Amino acid sequence: MPKLKLALALTAVLALPAVAGAARPEAAPPRASPAALAPAEPAWTWFWELSAAAGGFSGQKTRTDAGGLLVVEAGVEPTYASGPLTVKLPASLAHRQTVGASLSETRVRAAVEPGWQAGRSLKLGAEVGLLGVLRPDWPDQYQREASGLTPGTDRYSHLAWRVGANLYAQPAPHQHLRLRYRLESVTYRRDSAFDPATPMHLTPRDHVEHLLQASWRRLQPAWAVAVRLDAAFRRDAVYLARRAGTGGSSGNPEQSLNDYEPSVELELRRLGGLADLSLRYGHEIRVDTFQGYYSFTGHHPELKLEAPLAKGLDGRLSLEAWLRTYGPDSKSNTEDGARLTDQKVRVAAALEWALRDDLTVVAKADWTHRTTNYPDYVPGVYPATRSYEIGWDYDNVEALVGVRWRR
Repeated sequence: MPKLKLALALTAVLALPAVAGAARPEAAPPRASPAALAPAEPAWTWFWELSAAAGGFSGQKTRTDAGGLLVVEAGVEPTYASGPLTVKLPASLAHRQTVGASLSETRVRAAVEPGWQAGRSLKLGAEVGLLGVLRPDWPDQYQREASGLTPGTDRYSHLAWRVGANLYAQPAPHQHLRLRYRLESVTYRRDSAFDPATPMHLTPRDHVEHLLQASWRRLQPAWAVAVRLDAAFRRDAVYLARRAGTGGSSGNPEQSLNDYEPSVELELRRLGGLADLSLRYGHEIRVDTFQGYYSFTGHHPELKLEAPLAKGLDGRLSLEAWLRTYGPDSKSNTEDGARLTDQKVRVAAALEWALRDDLTVVAKADWTHRTTNYPDYVPGVYPATRSYEIGWDYDNVEALVGVRWRR
């Protein structure tokens, strides 16, 4: 507790810059002129971002750790443009340092993203990227010692690469069509206690995933409507599929999951002369191709509200829920004997105060609440031969305050 109090005190004293995950704002298109219509000379432009934050957290998914949090991030995006060709080279380095808990994380990203303006209403793009995630010495929930201590492991660290292609078109005025395909491959570090024949919780989740996204949007000054389809086809390289009802895995093939989510969205701009409101509903469908153990359907509503609160001060609020019900072949021994359910709600809020064009004070917080009738793991009770203890219902809270510099 002294460490937690010290970390929260640092939040108020330091007010370090907040790591901003927000996308780079799009500049307004320039007015057409004879000079603008002439072929542009090849040129480089640079976008820089530095940010840092201090705050605190309580819980991380099923982990019950709490403590202080220090976050720093640096990013750069050089862009080369020559006629219809653009090449972006985004790269970033981010670090989350936990105080009072061993859950620190470092992320390194780099990518090459070429684009080709094939016509006034058609743009083609591609991407190649690499991500490294280092999570050193995280407590392993599934290898609790008899003394109650959880030894550290590096098996949550991983390396991922991606390749993809995308298309953006305007088939008619106010109509916007986007298509995207991405192939991702993720490889985790192998734990020293790994046994491919038994403990599934120690199995590295190495996998390949094919991601597809298609959307159509109609834009108007005061409103917009959109229809979207997201699909993901995941193929695990080590993790074994589960048998219907029992969840057994011995002798099974690797896990294979297909996810689909059609969704509709309505945007209302300058509602009441002030706020922007976005309402989205998605219907989740997961197909476990082996025997349906992980198959589910779910509702995925989302609400976003953005509004200027004062000169230079903007506020954002979002509410999102995932309400999933698993199929008849999923886990059978639930806490209440009913079909397996998993319900999660996330509320996030942020304030941004622009001190000047390139410097912004940021404060943000989010709360995630999860409930499920999946039975908790109790040592010596369920699973009877295991020593670990995990509660599947949880509340996660995180708050950060800091500044962001962009140029």
